[in-house]
Amino acid sequence: MPDSLITAVVEGLRHTVPFRGLPVTSRPTEQLWTAHNDTLLLLRLPLYHDRLRKPRPKQKVYDAAIQAGLAVLGAVARETDTHQAIVRIAGGEPDAISFQPRPFGANWTREHGITPAALQQSWSDPLLECDPVMGSVSLTMDVSTRNVLHLAGKVALAVVKSTTTSSHPSGTATFTFSRRSLLPEARVVYRPLRPNEPARIVELVTTAA
Repeated sequence: MPDSLITAVVEGLRHTVPFRGLPVTSRPTEQLWTAHNDTLLLLRLPLYHDRLRKPRPKQKVYDAAIQAGLAVLGAVARETDTHQAIVRIAGGEPDAISFQPRPFGANWTREHGITPAALQQSWSDPLLECDPVMGSVSLTMDVSTRNVLHLAGKVALAVVKSTTTSSHPSGTATFTFSRRSLLPEARVVYRPLRPNEPARIVELVTTAA
């Protein structure tokens, strides 16, 4: 991801509640990686408390994780002109993830994985900085297109799990993003497949400009 794009993403993150205190470093890639990694850590308990043999977390734990995920997705979407993401949940797991317009044509399904094929390799991912001579990429503190797509799947699943105790829920989470303001804007609407299960709407909370 070009430095100018990463810098803009990080600046947007600083206007969100979860990342207004994002540590300042000399490399914006490290700041974005930190935000993404912190988000994954927040999502760990809401998504995997059963596997970790932990009790179901309180609602505020789900909300904090979802807000962090929306912040990262909203900041990246704003700078890549992505308007929408649709995540289909089937049997309690993400089944398909589609961004519209697709950044770099990215799409993912459980059956076929990520497409186009260029995104399956880090060295050919446009979001990653590749050495033009060596053809290599540093993976220590980078956020790939694959990371962004799968983050949408994890956030969608966290929204689902925050609404139901069913072990195999199915439905659709629709994320919408906007560039109407100087701040990232993100909203997710979850609609369950079964009408007797609850729906949910969550909007990203941002700070004053």
